[in-house]
Amino acid sequence: MPWDDIPLEAIQYEYQKPESQQDLTASYAQVCTNVEAAAALALTAKHKALPDACKGRAKTTEVRWRQEYSAPLRPSREGEYQPTYHGLNIQHARWIRQYRRILNFTRLPPEVTGNALTHRRKLWHSIKTAPGFAPCFAQWWMDNTRESLPVEAPSHQISVSICSHFHKHLQAFEKALNQQRTAAAKQRRDKLWLDNVEGLQSGQMVSQDKYIGDLTELFEQFGQEWSRRWDRHLHVDPNRWNPIISFAEQVLPRPPPMKWAETVNQYRPITLFSLCYRTWSSIRARQVLAHLAPLAPSTCTGNLPGKHSAHVWYGVMQEIELAQLNQGSLSGWVVDLIKAFNMLPRTPIMHFMALLNVAPRIMLAWGNALVSMERRFKLHNCVGPSLRSTTGYPEGCALSVTAMLAHNLVGHFYMRLRHPSVTLWSYVDNIEATAPSSEPALRALEAFHQYSDLMDVAIDNDKSYAWSVNASQRKNLRAEEMITKLSARDLGGHVQYSKVVTNATITNRCEEIKALWGRLARSLAPYAQKVRALITKAWPSCLHGVSSVHMADDHFDKLRTGALQGLGEHSSGASPYIHLALIEGPAVDPQYYALLQTVMMYREHNLTDDCTLYCMSELHHTRKTYVPRPGPMSQELKDRLSDAWQARTRGMVIHRKTFDGIQWTSSKLTMAGTKHLSAEEKSILRVCLNGTFFTADRRKHQQPDSDTTCQFCGVVPGHVQTALRGEITAAISACEYALQVGRELHLWTDNDLVYRRILKFQQKQCYFKPNQKDADLWKILHQRVRQLGVFFLGVTKVCSHQDVSTADDEYEAWVFKGNAAADHVADTAVYQHVGLYKLWQSLQQEIAHIHMLRNHVHRTLIQVGKHAVRSGTGKPPDKQHAERISREEIAEADFSPIPVDCLPGKYMYPYAEELLSWLHQLVDPSEPVRCISWFQVNVIFEHQTRRTGVRHIKSRKQWVEGERDTKHIDFVRRTNYLSDWVQGVWRSANRPIKLLHLRPESNVLQFWTQCLALRIRAGLVQLADEVLMESQVKVSSVRSLRYL
Repeated sequence: MPWDDIPLEAIQYEYQKPESQQDLTASYAQVCTNVEAAAALALTAKHKALPDACKGRAKTTEVRWRQEYSAPLRPSREGEYQPTYHGLNIQHARWIRQYRRILNFTRLPPEVTGNALTHRRKLWHSIKTAPGFAPCFAQWWMDNTRESLPVEAPSHQISVSICSHFHKHLQAFEKALNQQRTAAAKQRRDKLWLDNVEGLQSGQMVSQDKYIGDLTELFEQFGQEWSRRWDRHLHVDPNRWNPIISFAEQVLPRPPPMKWAETVNQYRPITLFSLCYRTWSSIRARQVLAHLAPLAPSTCTGNLPGKHSAHVWYGVMQEIELAQLNQGSLSGWVVDLIKAFNMLPRTPIMHFMALLNVAPRIMLAWGNALVSMERRFKLHNCVGPSLRSTTGYPEGCALSVTAMLAHNLVGHFYMRLRHPSVTLWSYVDNIEATAPSSEPALRALEAFHQYSDLMDVAIDNDKSYAWSVNASQRKNLRAEEMITKLSARDLGGHVQYSKVVTNATITNRCEEIKALWGRLARSLAPYAQKVRALITKAWPSCLHGVSSVHMADDHFDKLRTGALQGLGEHSSGASPYIHLALIEGPAVDPQYYALLQTVMMYREHNLTDDCTLYCMSELHHTRKTYVPRPGPMSQELKDRLSDAWQARTRGMVIHRKTFDGIQWTSSKLTMAGTKHLSAEEKSILRVCLNGTFFTADRRKHQQPDSDTTCQFCGVVPGHVQTALRGEITAAISACEYALQVGRELHLWTDNDLVYRRILKFQQKQCYFKPNQKDADLWKILHQRVRQLGVFFLGVTKVCSHQDVSTADDEYEAWVFKGNAAADHVADTAVYQHVGLYKLWQSLQQEIAHIHMLRNHVHRTLIQVGKHAVRSGTGKPPDKQHAERISREEIAEADFSPIPVDCLPGKYMYPYAEELLSWLHQLVDPSEPVRCISWFQVNVIFEHQTRRTGVRHIKSRKQWVEGERDTKHIDFVRRTNYLSDWVQGVWRSANRPIKLLHLRPESNVLQFWTQCLALRIRAGLVQLADEVLMESQVKVSSVRSLRYL
């Protein structure tokens, strides 16, 4: 359904509410039919039609076996339209046949008689009655073009117009099919499970050519396997659940019943679309969870509002740290339920819900849905038979989480009564417990097994384990044949059960993310999207739970380096610290992400004044002092952490010579004015700011044989090239020019030091020490000023960065006056605090100066960078990959004139002299040699001469002009004819043309082909690209040029 082309208001206007029916399936089908009808009417108003493939929702209620369409298209003849979609689609096959019919009809002569006239009429009749168009081709044509299809066979001009319009619709249809095929191919990508990997190498392709078992057998196996779970309690005596239900009746609190909406405003409408049940269950589940949340203990966290998995492992780690601090004992265990949602018994869960006063109408609707719900397995894009269940709650139904919560609530009350000293922690199907020692922990584990047996829920022993902070207690646990761990991954976090510092869970994720850097570097996404991918994908995935561990700086250094490689900014000299933390902001730095997560997690779980070891460890990096108070609000805290982290980063790179003084800069002010810059300008500015070696004096580290002098400098004498020496040299040049022409001189300069020195030079004779900085230039400038004498009229200091703004009209003047009045009122209020006002004025002035200075410096850097990039710099020789074609192999094609009289007879044709003259004027000896393909030569020839070149007739062994062709000759063949003729003529003149197989110099042609080296006239390569771009923006194969 093309929802993007259908306004929601139009569907609401055209939608007809169906009548109420007893059969819900029929009622739902009627709703979908009316929605499709409304969408069709909305598209008709926009002169479009709704395809049949977009209709039929809620009409399929059972699986039907049918033969898949598998007849391939007949290949197109040479010169005909070549389909771009190569899949199996009956609609596409019918459209291709229809296009071939219309194309053949346009080629028939309009004025015919006899059998030819009968054939023309029958062909037009077959076009009108062709299948594949709803409801017929004539109506489809009216819906899509707003023009009526002729009843009788039309004229040649009308048929050509019909063929052209249908060709556009066919291309759009093929484009949509290719997009669907690509999306389906991505979804089909799967993994193969092997018994062993012996004999396989990294990077080797592994595929499965033959499936084991047919679909019927697979569906039967899946049905038998899951029916054992879903019908686990089908034949169980209902009295079996009496013990656990009786227990729940005694211990569960009785909250007041859920209140239903009593007024109109309290009702929430439910939209009956294809996701109607999910919408209903989500709304009701949220209501049930809000009803049960006050009853849940603080350690019951699964799916409750404001709770998440970190509450479990963070709370357990707090108890472990407290026990270690007090040198006490603490033990515990972790268990995982097998297929928990699918194994929960429905009878006791429904009784639990009733005891907890969940609304009966929700229970009734939910229970009916569970009984009537049918599930089907989908294998290899085929749907199996329906399966019902009497056990478990389906995953995907929002109300299933409330069933799991009810199970956990009873479990908490059960364990609290049996073992009060044990604390139970639960997050959905992950159950944990903490106890003062190993003995109560083992007894509590046995009790939880009894509770699981009562509920008939299995525990995964392979994933269950025990732990203790005391070595003797761990020995007791091992004596009971319990799996004992010192640390483990728990709900995404890393929990350390002993004093051994470990972080394997997080560091393993950091190793696994290395594959992301290569994919990020190969991605064609813009730079800004790659940066967002680091913030939203990379760091949350590999640093999830980082607040539970200690991590050395080396791990974060590797993450920074990998991120810079993924961003494509890993040139020599680039500092990952500066690029991520200062240029892009602290949020892009992985270590700042870990710091922020640690502090935020601490604030969320610690409302008292006790500060944990991990928070202190992370805050140590920023040199912040811990204050035993709840602390500032999160916005202020984030700002303070951001400023402190950037200050720490600046302090870490101050040792580099090029970053001397960076500790006095402001990263926020430096990057504040860069948002309006283009992508190219931002890229150049990043290179200038992140420490990349881009100047000539640093290029020697990359290319030992390169010249260390700047290619754009040379006016300033001496090895030292500074801005001050440039200002001095400019003043010297002005003085020397005045001496040469004998004219008076008044000098303006914006350099304060040059201004003051020249004033001093006018007043008296000066002496310069040999070792004084820039003494060579100061001495020359002093001599020139003294030589000018009275001809030197003076020097003026120009204040840079002046911005004068004036009003253009009365409206702006009125705005300015109003603003001045508002400023006056503000001034009178601020004047009451004289000290604060002066401080504010000073700050504003300093910030304004920083902004102006920064913008001008950035603009200069960008302009120089653009000039350097566009002028091109020599690339270093690639010692690892030798050039495929050496310079000696490139032989320039000589297109000097060849007399027509010297042509062999077989190459003579009427326009031979014109073609030879055109080839001669194609070359300009003053231009550089370029590799040009024959396709570009032919494009230029046909565009300038309006001729189709030459053609060779094999039967007569003769060359003729291309205009004599009665059949359509595609562009590739015309180019081959021109190439053969030119090469043959020059070969006969003993001047053979040497061809090179490589990629031509073109922005459009993206493939390798035969090229010749030419000094082609300026602008012709661009002309060829412009002509080619009228057909296609990028040409990736020769085949794409046939229909040019």
